[in-house]
Amino acid sequence: MGTPITGINTAGFTQREADLWTDERGLVLSLHFFPLVPDLPAPLHEPDRLRRGLAEGAARAGAGLIEAVTGDVAGVPAVRQLIKVRRPDGHGQVFLGSWTIPKAGCSTVVKVQAGEGATTGMREAVVLNQVGPAAYFRPHPYAYDLQGALPYHVADHEEWDAHFPDHPLTLVRDALRRITPTVTFDPRFTSLPPFGRSRPGHRRCRRHRRRSRACPASVGDQWTGRRSQGGLRHGTRAHRHAGSPRRCGPRSSGPLRKWSPSALDLECAPGSTVVVMTSGQPLPLHREPTLTIAQVVERTGLSHDTLRYYEKAGLIERVGRTTGNQRRYEAADLAWLEFLLRLRETGMSIADMQRFALLRSRGDATVPDRLVMLREHRAELAERIRALRRNAAALDDKIDHYERLLGQPEPGEPT
Repeated sequence: MGTPITGINTAGFTQREADLWTDERGLVLSLHFFPLVPDLPAPLHEPDRLRRGLAEGAARAGAGLIEAVTGDVAGVPAVRQLIKVRRPDGHGQVFLGSWTIPKAGCSTVVKVQAGEGATTGMREAVVLNQVGPAAYFRPHPYAYDLQGALPYHVADHEEWDAHFPDHPLTLVRDALRRITPTVTFDPRFTSLPPFGRSRPGHRRCRRHRRRSRACPASVGDQWTGRRSQGGLRHGTRAHRHAGSPRRCGPRSSGPLRKWSPSALDLECAPGSTVVVMTSGQPLPLHREPTLTIAQVVERTGLSHDTLRYYEKAGLIERVGRTTGNQRRYEAADLAWLEFLLRLRETGMSIADMQRFALLRSRGDATVPDRLVMLREHRAELAERIRALRRNAAALDDKIDHYERLLGQPEPGEPT
């Protein structure tokens, strides 16, 4: 391994490259080593200041810190973070869980991540409907005046995981909980001086930060390979991360880097910075079996032309295609189509369906607007149901009247 992590249980994962594994549910497990002074905003023994700094750092990157907890990994002090970031294509979120194990002059990170598929916002919408807006949106517990982050809400709380066992946040939590007790370290790493700041609040751009004497070259080079400028190996994630010019100076809240549809390769710094990387060669992650357009027609009852129309109208996103340019639908696409059918069958107009689909494509920030739309539609549907029942009762009365005139018995009565 290219890190001081000497052991970790990767059961259920398939190794894709050095220090990176994936599983069939879309989880990505990766290990990292940074021979740099950790950029954590406070020592681990100051949890309040640490958590506030992490929340602010995530917000500056346009992300949202769900939780940060100090603890230990294999007896070494560490901090666990759960962070959510927008997918660079704007559709849905990616959830990252990590343990950062900092030392005075370096750190190592265990990270698990998973992204939402075609269907997004269901967990948020269900929880919002159950608890109501007043209890759903809350100030961030680590920074009540926090601005610019993805909204903090109760749907991300662990208590809801059992209700959404296949949600990426649930999968990330479970994987991190399962993997953490199996981690072991190189004794040379565990014996390094602990992390701490000589001047509280002092920060330096990581690009210009030198290797600390607390992480000797003989130790750091063991995990990063051949030394280059700053003791980092050219071509490694650590080198690209540390040398990225966009991370120097004020932290950017601009758009994240390009999303590769066939790969999920998000990189997270040792501390609060969230950076998105895509490798030169897309990682061939395992995907669920896909459906042909004929199979979707059979399952939904929609015609080929209707499916194509829905795609052109923006009701469904552009679906994947094979090298032969044939459409391939994933299970999430099918679930979304079935929900669209429910909307159409209950009388929602195409224009309102397009509006709902557009809101959905913009991520969790639009969940309140989507909830309003569904509640209004449900109220209209309930009124139509009441009107239909009144009309059915009127028909029953007229049928009874004619049957009495003709002296015919009602169905089921003996003659």
